[in-house]
Amino acid sequence: MKQRITLFVFFGLVSLILCSYRPGPAHDGGANATGSDGATHACGGGGCHGSSLSTGLGTTLEFDSAGVPVSVYYPGISYTVKITATNATGLTLPKFGFQLTSVTDASAGTGTPAQAGTWPSTGLPTGVRYTTTAQSGLSTPFIEQSAFLSPSSGTGGAGTVYTETISWTAPAAGTGTVQFFGTIQAVNATGNESGDKSQSAIPVVITEVVSCPSVSISATTTTLTASPSGATSYTWYLNGSPVSGATSSTYTPVASGSYTVDVASAGGCTGTSNAVAFTVAGINEPSLAAALQVYPTITGGTVNVKINGTMGALTYQVYSLDGRIYEKGTIAAGSSSAIIDMNKLGSGLYLINIADQSRTATYKIVKQ
Repeated sequence: MKQRITLFVFFGLVSLILCSYRPGPAHDGGANATGSDGATHACGGGGCHGSSLSTGLGTTLEFDSAGVPVSVYYPGISYTVKITATNATGLTLPKFGFQLTSVTDASAGTGTPAQAGTWPSTGLPTGVRYTTTAQSGLSTPFIEQSAFLSPSSGTGGAGTVYTETISWTAPAAGTGTVQFFGTIQAVNATGNESGDKSQSAIPVVITEVVSCPSVSISATTTTLTASPSGATSYTWYLNGSPVSGATSSTYTPVASGSYTVDVASAGGCTGTSNAVAFTVAGINEPSLAAALQVYPTITGGTVNVKINGTMGALTYQVYSLDGRIYEKGTIAAGSSSAIIDMNKLGSGLYLINIADQSRTATYKIVKQ
């Protein structure tokens, strides 16, 4: 069952003040310039800038899972928060800084904000640092620049792009709505605020999903369908090997065997289904079945495979109707016969799948 809780991501429309000494305000000035509780327009002295709010940067915010923007998060899963700004026509700002923090929605605006999720304290990009509450004297940690950051593309003229991507780990289930606060500023690095620009991103709405959905397969006589539907990706497997081109929630098998599916859901959850045995109507393909004899179909221990003519290497798998594989092996190229040992298996109905490079044949065997 999924529980959906609104998660508002809001960038406060305030100025990030880049000081002449270049580090972020939380660490060096004890200032929160993100727009969250306690935010100020100054970083507490030290020759800081005091530029006002402005436009022209086209600032955007993304909440990503594996590089893909998503609108939900799962507790405990790692994500990335990406902030981007671009110089508009007439702007020549070669460097930028930023500041980010995350708090629970329940605590926002109360005067005592509580941190939501976890920012990394190590392994951050060059010029970026984690500022603790002990360092800043503020109520929540911050991710901010530790030096002016160079643009990701361009040299400061119109079209120059500034971007930074920071990892963030979602909090425990039941935390509820989370708000991300922050701002970005592009500067000319002249040591004063003249000409500097700052701008916030448009708010992004994210939803918490309390638990990852289980993955399963339902089957008709011709089709396999994966659940949950609407996931971001599907990968189907036949006897443990990926099926080329099988990447949607439904798949119509062309060969009999044991099928599983890997599913990735929006927000970062992944899962693998239990194996499902599927038999294609007319399971013995004439081109391969004509060259094989598999007997007896009711056995107390072994099954014989007789090969008519010269063939390449064959592989075989013995599996139950629920898709569990019990035995597998290879029949060497040029063999005229082989024995498949089923002595260790319990009584019941099994399927034996035999395949070469391009063909497959499946046989029903009753083990007494």
